[in-house]
Amino acid sequence: MTIEDVSNFQKDFIKGRKFNVVLVGDQKKLNLKDLQNYGQVKELSLDEIFGYEKPMKVKMEAPKL
Repeated sequence: MTIEDVSNFQKDFIKGRKFNVVLVGDQKKLNLKDLQNYGQVKELSLDEIFGYEKPMKVKMEAPKL
């Protein structure tokens, strides 16, 4: 594979298409204002990214004898 092959692939399959980019990292190390220059920035929670269910507290009563 040559750099020309990579360039041709980019022109044929990537150029002009919209896509999403996901950055996972320490929020303190990311400059969100600079990232907005590339498009809309949306912060997601770990639950939204990985699909974990949030634990729910359930009030339980002792059985009546």
